[in-house]
Amino acid sequence: MLFRSNQLAAVQLRLQRLQDHFNARYGPGEARLLRAPGRVNLIGEHTDYNGYPVMPLAIQRDVLVMFRPSEDGSFRIINTDERFSERRFEWAEAAAPFAMGDWGNYVKAAIQELQQADEGLRRGFSAVIDGTVPAAAGLASSSSLVVAAGLVFLHANEAVFDRRVFADQMAKAEHFVGTAGGGMDQAISLMGEKGCAVKIDFFPLRTRATPLPADYKIVICNSLIRAPKTESALKGYNRRRSEEHTSELQSPNTI
Repeated sequence: MLFRSNQLAAVQLRLQRLQDHFNARYGPGEARLLRAPGRVNLIGEHTDYNGYPVMPLAIQRDVLVMFRPSEDGSFRIINTDERFSERRFEWAEAAAPFAMGDWGNYVKAAIQELQQADEGLRRGFSAVIDGTVPAAAGLASSSSLVVAAGLVFLHANEAVFDRRVFADQMAKAEHFVGTAGGGMDQAISLMGEKGCAVKIDFFPLRTRATPLPADYKIVICNSLIRAPKTESALKGYNRRRSEEHTSELQSPNTI
């Protein structure tokens, strides 16, 4: 019970910090809150983009976004982590990336993909982002940010959407930042279930929750090896996808 009380206190403190940041930058008033969790994968590495199944689960670490729609099509995004400075752009500028590796590109990635699908989405937003998924740790910090940004954009425009279609869109959107990944991270961030791993199949996207035994605990260990996909690991990651695809095409078992 003490542990749960401490958890609740930490959540309340985090939400208050997020609210304080938001009010200080954008002023008091109505604001909305959205969450996109990170993930850890149990089965299936580098198989999603080849259409083979995976079995990840969503984790407690996440990206929280407090936001308010803007009527003029402008976007203003700040981060509670001072290492990431404010990003501003207009609706018409969403398709033009910032410099390679810039954190704002993950926000733009979601927006430009959704704009291409529906040109009627023209309302921007002002937002504060707070993330607890460690960067470059293999827990999908980038994908959870893309998903969160996409959700904010859709909600700011009061758009109705299908989660599976949206997951596919966000998987495609992340190519905007240069990462040729699959769709596992986006799907589990959107369709994870408490106490469950989720079997995910692709082409088309399908999910099936698999409850974990009540006495099981999933332990995530830090290897202390960073894998920043927008830096040194980017070429290696994309090369592996290319090699996997080439190997499959050359396999004598390929029909």
